[in-house]
Amino acid sequence: MSKVYKNITKFFKGKLAHRLSLYFTIIAILCSVCVAALTSYVQYQRDLVNVDKDVKQLADTIEAQVINHLWSVDRDSLTLLLEGVNRLPVVKGVKVVDDMQAEIILGSSNDHTVVDKPLFYEDKKVGSLTVYANREIAVNRLLAHIINLSISAALVFILLGFVFFTIVKRTITNHLSAISQMTLSPEYYRQKDDYTISLDRKYRDDELSTLVGALNAGLDKSRELAEAKGVYETRLHTQAYRDDLTGMPNRRDADQYIARSISEVLSSKSARHLMIFFIDLDNFKDINDSFGHTVGDNILLDSSERFKKIIQKYDGYIARFGGDEFIGCVQCESYIKGEIIAQSMVDEVNRHFNVENMTLTLSCSMGVVFCPEHAQSAEDVIRKADAAMYRAKEVGRNGFVIYDEDIMNDVLLHNNIKQRIKKALHQSDDLTIHYQPLINIKENTIIGFEALLRWQDDILGHVSPEVFIPIAEKTGLIFDIDTMVFDNAMAQVEQWRKAFNKNFKVSVNFSPTNFENSRIDYWLKDKILPRKNLEWVELEVTERLILRDDASVKDLLNKISASGVRLSLDDFGTGFSSLGYIKKFNTVLSKIKIDRLFVNEIMHSEADLALVKSIITMVESLGIEWLAEGVETRAQLDKLESLGCEFVQGFYYAKPMCAEEVEAFIENWEVETA
Repeated sequence: MSKVYKNITKFFKGKLAHRLSLYFTIIAILCSVCVAALTSYVQYQRDLVNVDKDVKQLADTIEAQVINHLWSVDRDSLTLLLEGVNRLPVVKGVKVVDDMQAEIILGSSNDHTVVDKPLFYEDKKVGSLTVYANREIAVNRLLAHIINLSISAALVFILLGFVFFTIVKRTITNHLSAISQMTLSPEYYRQKDDYTISLDRKYRDDELSTLVGALNAGLDKSRELAEAKGVYETRLHTQAYRDDLTGMPNRRDADQYIARSISEVLSSKSARHLMIFFIDLDNFKDINDSFGHTVGDNILLDSSERFKKIIQKYDGYIARFGGDEFIGCVQCESYIKGEIIAQSMVDEVNRHFNVENMTLTLSCSMGVVFCPEHAQSAEDVIRKADAAMYRAKEVGRNGFVIYDEDIMNDVLLHNNIKQRIKKALHQSDDLTIHYQPLINIKENTIIGFEALLRWQDDILGHVSPEVFIPIAEKTGLIFDIDTMVFDNAMAQVEQWRKAFNKNFKVSVNFSPTNFENSRIDYWLKDKILPRKNLEWVELEVTERLILRDDASVKDLLNKISASGVRLSLDDFGTGFSSLGYIKKFNTVLSKIKIDRLFVNEIMHSEADLALVKSIITMVESLGIEWLAEGVETRAQLDKLESLGCEFVQGFYYAKPMCAEEVEAFIENWEVETA
């Protein structure tokens, strides 16, 4: 039984026409049942009334005969008469009681007595007559009516269901199936131009036609997208191996080409060398910053044409490695020939560039590697050529340097410092934090401390921040350093706030490269934003950060500012060109720290003094605090006071101190100022 039910259920769940036919049949059956029940009930009530009516008429008919038989005491005739009455279909039973209370009962009695009347002969009671109606007649008629109606309805519903199923299938579901098959056909997914979806019927403005129209419109759109995708993929393939700006091969193509060229040289028995060179335009960033990226792009285009013109003479190869960097290779008979080629490329860049009615002078630095002498793999030659290029920059730029082992030794030293920094991050004794007081000169109070990192390595000895900070920035370790200093310095100053009951602030340097670190969002979300009341904590960023004018950087600065942490601009004045960006970032900056060079020069230069005054006027108009760094003499302090300076720091008050010295400094300050 359950299997049959499952098959029926599966049948009606599978097809739309089946389900619609089922819904129609169920609705029709329910409506018919309601109508049949109502009509059957009405007919049943009529049959009951008719039975009762017939019983009453029968009682009236036999009443006189029953009276006569009772009066004449003819019991046999009375019994015979009652037997005849009891045989009638409408009678269930009959009972006669004479005046002596003798009863004659035939049939059976029920709860429904239709006739129960006394009998009189010439005003003398001779007995009573009771007749019970046979209501089963009405019930039987009702059952017969229901059976006949059910059979008729079943036949009609089966017929109507079949007709409805046929209509739905031919007018709807067959077309839907056809649409489904057409959308699943290979031609549909191949998106042929001549392929469309159509129905085998006359056009009608109905939902099916609307669906077909929508599918065909979607098919047309998909063809357009497929065509655009093909064009885009072709463009991507080109972009994967070509530089958009110059049309030269790009870094990916260069990696593959140099690898193939090295294999050819290594497998060849000739004495020719493969010279691999790495070129970087000197101070190209200054061109972009000063004249704009359009001028910079024009110089890159001109430079690439010059490089290609030279390298093509020697049947060589050159590609744009990225930014203002170029890489290439050429086979040559000797080192001397390679040096001639390298010098010609350096000289070519030295020729004037005429861009937008301007004459600009530029230079380049080049690193040169020879294969197989210096390296025998693409990765190795590129790495060494890059190192040689940086050596060319270190020795004065505008020239080339051929790789030697000393260059790699310097690289190894760089890597050694990087590894020692990693180790120091896990050894608390190596990296220590010193604190320099921040002074409010108007109130003669300590307002806080700037946290400054110091490194004493057990092998390298004291390593200056000017040495290890740039390396840490290049390697990404600066993020771990800065966040470590941030956490420890904040915890230390928080202890001093409680111990001395003072609202000390803490200022921590934060490298611009941290804003490029992928972990900064996690750090902000998990370490900074959940904390409360951090208005006494200050992150110092440099002009390098705001000069980038990067929307993502500003977004991060806004998040930091929203957490309560204050932001200050450190060493302001060293980049000068950032002056116009202060207004743009004034909503997140709370303080400007004027660089020590300006503080020193205002004592000797009226021009620098006027510039500092203009800076002060601008930042004060924006509601930004300003602090003077590097105050070393009383004369400097007096000059700054005359300019309205409120906050300073410098050796005049104290050098950076370890935590123990700071506590003594605070105690002495309170004694002296009491």
